[in-house]
Amino acid sequence: MTVSVRDEGEGIEEGRLEQARAEGRLGVAQSIEGRVADLGGRVSIISSGGEGTEVEITVPSAQPPAAVERAVRGRRGPGPSGRDPAT
Repeated sequence: MTVSVRDEGEGIEEGRLEQARAEGRLGVAQSIEGRVADLGGRVSIISSGGEGTEVEITVPSAQPPAAVERAVRGRRGPGPSGRDPAT
């Protein structure tokens, strides 16, 4: 299954995502790419300053429900109430 999202906004300046990864900031690397990788998929981000952004997410369509739940639960953790929002 592939999902593609595009916008015509300001885009992401060249090198900004790589810089964030190098600095250890979680952002895109963990919130999007990490979860998709846990599902055996991949993420492609095409963007440049002033020209919008396209994010394409591809995951195998035959993921067993337990694998999907483990991937989501493993990244979330408890919410502000101390309760795990996945339960």
